[in-house]
Amino acid sequence: MTRCQAKAQAINAYMPTGIAEFLKTGESKFADKVARETCKKLGCYGETNHAT
Repeated sequence: MTRCQAKAQAINAYMPTGIAEFLKTGESKFADKVARETCKKLGCYGETNHAT
């Protein structure tokens, strides 16, 4: 997978993560750690895509 593909997948992983967290908590925000874990599970986590 190229870096661009991984970045696009990481970005796309944040949307369903946000929706899932909203449905669970009613809050329109979520911890970045939660999205990072989703990306790890999906195989699109990369240091360059998740730089702080």
